[in-house]
Amino acid sequence: MKKYLVFVALLLILSSCIHRPAVPPLRKFPLRRVKIFTWPVKVRVELLRFHKLLNFSVEGDVYLEGETLLPDGNYSARLTKVKAARFKYYKILMRTDDYKKAMNFFNNLKRTGLGDSVFLVDVGAIFKLEAMSIDNRDFYVLTGPVKKKRSNRNLYYEPVSNPHGVFELFNDYGEKIYEFEDSLVLETENGYFNVGRFRVSGGKIILTVDTHGNGVVIFETDIEDYLKRVLPAEMPLNFPTDALKAQSVVARTFTFANLGKFYRYQPYDFTSTVTSQAFQDRIFDIADSIVNSTRGVVLFYKNKLARAYYHSTCGGHTEDITYIWGGEPIPYLKGVKDGNFNLDLQDPVDIRIFIYSPPETILCNFNNDSVIMPYVRRNFRWRVIFKRKKIEKMVKKYTGKGIGKLLSITPIKRGVSGRITDIVISGTRGSVEVTGEYKIRKLFGGLRSSLFVVDYIRKNNGDIESVILSGGGAGHGVGMCQVGAGILAYRGFKMKDILKHYFPGVKGVRLY
Repeated sequence: MKKYLVFVALLLILSSCIHRPAVPPLRKFPLRRVKIFTWPVKVRVELLRFHKLLNFSVEGDVYLEGETLLPDGNYSARLTKVKAARFKYYKILMRTDDYKKAMNFFNNLKRTGLGDSVFLVDVGAIFKLEAMSIDNRDFYVLTGPVKKKRSNRNLYYEPVSNPHGVFELFNDYGEKIYEFEDSLVLETENGYFNVGRFRVSGGKIILTVDTHGNGVVIFETDIEDYLKRVLPAEMPLNFPTDALKAQSVVARTFTFANLGKFYRYQPYDFTSTVTSQAFQDRIFDIADSIVNSTRGVVLFYKNKLARAYYHSTCGGHTEDITYIWGGEPIPYLKGVKDGNFNLDLQDPVDIRIFIYSPPETILCNFNNDSVIMPYVRRNFRWRVIFKRKKIEKMVKKYTGKGIGKLLSITPIKRGVSGRITDIVISGTRGSVEVTGEYKIRKLFGGLRSSLFVVDYIRKNNGDIESVILSGGGAGHGVGMCQVGAGILAYRGFKMKDILKHYFPGVKGVRLY
């Protein structure tokens, strides 16, 4: 027995000396990010962000975690022990709403030997509603992880750790009344929550931490209530009724189409600004009536939810989505003439005629209605003048590159609406190229649109003294022109006619 034990011991010692290859850690795969929505569909809106301290007040019946009634008064929430989420980044090789197409592409890549560095994930939402179920997912084929660089524009972000924070809740006397980790819910069904510019009621208020480690105030409500707060923020309620109806349908379609896709790793679905849809706290009787009259109606194209966009003022021609956000062409999001004219807005001569002598047939050039007229005056045609040195400073601030003394600003590429999508700014020390409609607007301090032409005021020696940007329209130009919709409705067009004009080939479907 002793010999046997000695033999076993020797085997154990020898085996411990044998080199074994290290077992690689399991790879962290990008997670499936699909939300399942049932009726009633809830929407979470980011009202505001804060760093360490949030001051707010409550009125009426506001319950803490659905149980404790908070007395009327002022409160503060202090955020401590904050940890932001950590991310991994993947390069997007394909994004499509066609599962078979994504799967074929994915399998072909796997056969090339890329192996474990290629992933297929689905993102978006599946809706299980009263009248039907809708699969509104996108499919991503990714490779990575990769390092994040400023030059990387085509990255997929994936949190690999959750954000964390501890909130301490104080009353108006500075007494600590509650402490909670990560999130707190306030019920405002019969009371009001006041914070910043918002005074909201009728839903839930959620205080939590976003992935950047900021405190965030979220308002949660059902989708129809949300739209009643979006409508008056996006279109004046004294616009014609059928324009308001068209706006409510487009806004509802936008909401359904982007739930689960915008901010997919944040605790909210949309912001309260025009980066998503503008949102306000009050519900007006007109907005309530309009949204109820179109209840559940969204736009479909070939049995799929349409991607419905809208903007303030097209300036005479809406834009093709491919020029603004790239990707494959979408038949119902091609540029549409908002008038009868034969100008080529990508031609350098015709675009000047269009800006300086706009055809009278253009819808948003209409000036006979007192309600719509202020919006026409503000956005249809506009002019901005910059001193040369101001341009040079803006270029340096935005691009990080000094160009010296400004020599020229040259549009390189325009979309079908005339909006500039690629521009070169040259100086005595070099040139910079800026690509993207929004980036061009941001470069010049937040222009209303990138539909403009460039002129100069020069000194006697020929040097540029000032730059004149003469432009038209407001917004990206894709989808429905809100001012144009108002004028069409003023002329007797019905909601369906307006929607078909801006989204040719779509049809309305009532989901519930």
